[in-house]
Amino acid sequence: MPITNTKKRVIIKKQIEQDVIELVRESRRTLPREGTRKLMRSLKDEFNKYDLKEGRDQLFHILRDNSLLIRRENTLVEPPIHITGFTNMEIS
Repeated sequence: MPITNTKKRVIIKKQIEQDVIELVRESRRTLPREGTRKLMRSLKDEFNKYDLKEGRDQLFHILRDNSLLIRRENTLVEPPIHITGFTNMEIS
C-alpha cells in the first residue's frame, strides 16, 4: 500500500516535532526555567542549522502538547510600610 501525501506530511511533522523537543530539552539542561520566547531566540541558530521553520506560535503548540511549557511565577511585591502618627515635632 503506497504512502499518501497526507501520511507523508504527518510523518514529516512528527519528525520535526521530535527534533524541536530534543533541542528544547538540551537547552533546558542548562537553563531549566527559560521560557518559550527566549527559547526561540536562543535556538534560532539551531533551527536554521537543521532547517526547521517553526515559528513562535507553532513552538508554543509543540511545547504545550508535550507538557514542556513553563508556568510563570508571579513575584509578590509587598506594599510600602507607611509610619503614621509622627510629625516633625521635637520629642521631649
